[in-house]
Amino acid sequence: MTNQDFTSYQQSVLQQHLSGGARRSGDSPAMAQVFRWLSEPSAHCITIAHQQYPGVLRTLIDPPPVLYGLGDWQLFDKPAVAIVGARRCTPRAAAHAWGLAREIARQGWCVVSGLARGIDTAAHKGALASGVAASTIAVLGSGVDVTYPPENAALANQIVGSGGLLISEFRLGSPPLAKHFPQRNRIVAALGRATIVVQARIRSGSMITARLAGEMGREVLAVPGAPGDPLAEGPHELIRQGAALLENVDDLWSVFGLCAQMSPTNATH
Repeated sequence: MTNQDFTSYQQSVLQQHLSGGARRSGDSPAMAQVFRWLSEPSAHCITIAHQQYPGVLRTLIDPPPVLYGLGDWQLFDKPAVAIVGARRCTPRAAAHAWGLAREIARQGWCVVSGLARGIDTAAHKGALASGVAASTIAVLGSGVDVTYPPENAALANQIVGSGGLLISEFRLGSPPLAKHFPQRNRIVAALGRATIVVQARIRSGSMITARLAGEMGREVLAVPGAPGDPLAEGPHELIRQGAALLENVDDLWSVFGLCAQMSPTNATH
């Protein structure tokens, strides 16, 4: 969307977003920043009033009024699965998340995660390793032009370069504030037809994402861990609450009533 694509109403939505909801005209420097951003290749700024706004996010109680993106906006048309988990995960869990994401992407589905350290990073990398273009969406807890954690800058560039997508509801330049991440998690949960939790403590953002996914009527799956492992407490609690136990990708397809070996075409339809 370019600045010429904004209707007067869409522009008013953007102005209110940039001014923090205040009843005044938009922050002119911020508006100019957005329009400069839109001149960049693959840059997007979509208001809830626009037809390209993802329909699945309109169903949220508090849908983001504005979404910023970098990459292929058409990725919202693909079926998606969210993979989340601990930042300080074990190498074995990271490898498992990587393998799950790779197989999911190979079947023509999109992998959604939050670009965080640990399981999120492994999930994005696994999707990219599938060799399938446009295979992953990263939902950021900062401005879409601010990579967090900073060591994932190369990964973010790889996602965009492969036809993937970075998105954020926070205005350009927004730092990764702690309060942003619970907000970010509801978008991750909404975009996935299912949410997979690989490792998580009971009190964690991953458990928030899983709870939100369940409240939205999405499937929730959890990878079991070793007894007594604090990072297994979250998945085990989810399983006790009725989440599907997931050992391999076939368990994911079974909750949708799909066969294990699907073609990408069938998976997309």
